[in-house]
Amino acid sequence: MEIQDAMSEPGGLNAHIGGKRLVFVTQRPASVARHAALLSDLGHSVALAETVAEAFASARSCTPDVVFVDIRTALPSPVEVIRKIKAEPRLAAAPVVLLASFDALSEIEKGLLEGACDYLVIDETTPAAMARQMPIWERPA
Repeated sequence: MEIQDAMSEPGGLNAHIGGKRLVFVTQRPASVARHAALLSDLGHSVALAETVAEAFASARSCTPDVVFVDIRTALPSPVEVIRKIKAEPRLAAAPVVLLASFDALSEIEKGLLEGACDYLVIDETTPAAMARQMPIWERPA
């Protein structure tokens, strides 16, 4: 299933009234494709970024409502991604949610200490559950 990149469409991110702007940072896009597709079907604008540079380009162009960082991938490090997001003034308020597996407790702890607001065990989390939790992660107005 191919995910339509709402970032590349004129007005695509703002076309979903009430929808959230979501960025997934993962080097294994197939591992989150189902979640991203279903969240898109629920009216959220979804972008997949396979590199930190892609994530920043997407995040700067849309000011995401939530950034999901897949700590199961070989990114430079999830902690480094979080630090860079929190150091960017336009992105600093964006909630970062870690996508993890059961055995990643050490990385989850490091990510939470660096400013991630929550984590999800991706294999045990449904897209509907993710959508229900989004109001909890909303940044202050």
